[in-house]
Amino acid sequence: PGVEESRRLPEGEGRARFLKHINRIGFHGLELGIESVGGLEATKQRATELRRELEDYGTPCVAVRGGGGYHDPRTAAVNRKTIEKAIDVAS
Repeated sequence: PGVEESRRLPEGEGRARFLKHINRIGFHGLELGIESVGGLEATKQRATELRRELEDYGTPCVAVRGGGGYHDPRTAAVNRKTIEKAIDVAS
């Protein structure tokens, strides 16, 4: 899988097992990126639904990963959109 796919939470029953496991081994929360709620198509509703699910398992989102930097002009514009979307959805 690509980098973005490897950062996504598992879906369905796999997610439930994952969240139970990380809670059991002592994680107090997760750092998530915007890809966890749909990438640039993310909505506040999807973020709210995921927040509730994570909190139900005792593993809230404690940090939002913003994205890449602006040093490379080939990726700076997309990285800026990703960071802006993460701020909007997390607010």
